This record gives sequence, C-alpha cells and structure tokens, in this order.
Amino acid sequence: MTDKREVEKMRDLVPAYVNGTLSDDDKAAFEAALHTSPDLRKLVDEETDIQARVAAGVQSGVDSRDDRSVPHIQSLIKPERMPAGSTGNARLASALAFLNPANWKPALMLALAAAAVGQAVIIGGQSSAIDKRDVQIAQLENDNYELASGGSAIPDNAPILIELVEDAPWSEVAQLFANEGLIIARGTAQGVLLLRPTDQRADIDMLVEKLERSDLTASVSKAE
Repeated sequence: MTDKREVEKMRDLVPAYVNGTLSDDDKAAFEAALHTSPDLRKLVDEETDIQARVAAGVQSGVDSRDDRSVPHIQSLIKPERMPAGSTGNARLASALAFLNPANWKPALMLALAAAAVGQAVIIGGQSSAIDKRDVQIAQLENDNYELASGGSAIPDNAPILIELVEDAPWSEVAQLFANEGLIIARGTAQGVLLLRPTDQRADIDMLVEKLERSDLTASVSKAE
C-alpha cells in the first residue's frame, strides 16, 4: 500500500496524467504509485470521467449554435463533481485541461484563454480563491465577450477588424488585447474578430498600427 503522503503528493498530478501531459519521469513515478494505491486509482477514474464529460460539453457547444455550451461546461466542472479532496491547483488544472483551440470558435476560445490568464496569479497557492472561482473559468456572461453569431453586421462600437495568424497562441493573443485595452465585440464564422477599445477616446489608427506590428496578426484594418 502506498503511503498516504505519497498519494497526497501525487494527487496534483492526476489531471496531467489523465490528459497525457506528464513528463516521462513523472509518469513513471505516478504509475508506480498508481499500481499500489486504490485511492489514487479512484481519483484517476473520477478525473477521466470529468475530462470526458467536459470534452463532450465542449464539442456539443461547438456543433450547435443553439446549445449554449458555457452553462453546460460550468455544470460539468462544479465542485461536487470534482474528485474528493482535490486541491485548488488540481481543480484548476482540470478546468484548463480541455482548452484546445481546435475545438473552439475563435471568439469563445480567446475569451476562455483570457479567463485563464486572469486565473494564473492564483495558481501559486491561493486555493481558497480558486474554491470560489474555479467553475468560473468558462464564464462568458461578462459583456466583454460575445459568442460568434455568424452574422455580417459590424457593431458601431467595434471599429477594428483583425485576423490572427494560424496557430497563434491564444494566451498571447489575450495578453496582447489586454495590453492594448481591447476586447472582443463579435467573432465571425470566418475567424475574423471585431474589436473595440475599452477607452472610447482611444486613437484607432494608432491601435491598428500597433496590432499590425504584432507577429500574432495576419491582417488588421479599420471596420468601414
């Protein structure tokens, strides 16, 4: 039987083990502990179920415009469905494990990446804060972001059109927008984002020039 302290040490590695992101050395150590610990095997089974349910919710939300995926995802990762005794860091890792750009429309994915950036300062150990906010990782109710509607109308308050380079890291894009005081007003089915500045007095021409200089953007223009 594996020592309880060893199980506790391995507990935070469960999400990474399930989603296949552990290093070879950590994986070997984890599987050695897993072989002799029923408690650890139970945690792995529960985490596997959580990630499968979340992935199913993600795909469901992407496939159906009428099915709002965010509330569904929130219900899947709420605390009572987390493995018993999970630490805050492990639960946050579970919430982030499904963030795969290939599965999300651009506007939704970027919003989630921005939420993840906002949570990053908590990972260092403020687990009590995570206890209150971990299920909000997929929260899009804030009017800073709207899901891609597929419509062609350009909002009056979204004067910038931007197309990102292929495989642009979403966390870096979210940070770029935060640095320039920009938020998403709408996304289109073609992957173009409509942006608006948080400061109504912002110089749009200057913002466009700054975005054009970024390695993350394929094209930037003022919306006509």
